[in-house]
Amino acid sequence: QRSFVAGCKVEEPPKIMRFLVCVSLVLLFCGATTVQGFLAPSPIQSSSVRLLAASLADSDAEISRRVALVRSAALAGGVLTTTTTTLLPEEAQAKVASLEAKVTQIEKDNQDTVNTKGAPEKHLPQITVENGTVQVVIPHVMDPEKPHFIEYVWLQNSQTQTIVAAQALVATDASPPTLTATGIPQGTSCQALSFCNLHGLWEGEVFTV
Repeated sequence: QRSFVAGCKVEEPPKIMRFLVCVSLVLLFCGATTVQGFLAPSPIQSSSVRLLAASLADSDAEISRRVALVRSAALAGGVLTTTTTTLLPEEAQAKVASLEAKVTQIEKDNQDTVNTKGAPEKHLPQITVENGTVQVVIPHVMDPEKPHFIEYVWLQNSQTQTIVAAQALVATDASPPTLTATGIPQGTSCQALSFCNLHGLWEGEVFTV
């Protein structure tokens, strides 16, 4: 087959050549589109990146807030939980370890007289669990004159016997003595204990967070 342009005879390329040229053009067009997609992310991709960055920023802020709260509690002599002690300064970690050792020894030394001295209604822990927060209230006076007061309140894992949260008190603290613990995993079996300076060790019923 021949074509004529301006009176000149031109040989038309074979069909296979035309096919290959078309394929090449299509591939070049697809490749350019793909490259453009990589160089300029879609609005959805950009939005996802922004959301991820915002989420990471929020997570960092929440971690910083928790660390600050835990450190404040340590310095104020507040509730210290074993799950957060690694976030504390060295000196505070030593205080936590000392407090855990103290209440563990109290429980060991008073097993023969647990729940036998004094009035149960004034010494047995009262438990409230709400949205992962456990509150332990001991309906007891805090009297610095006698003195007569609750020295320690703590929570322990009833299965492993490890201390979950603990608080040391003094006679001048507000009545009733209260321990509030957060961050305890759901489904954990716990038991609250208290120690009165006059009436010894008291253990509450096992409960599930």
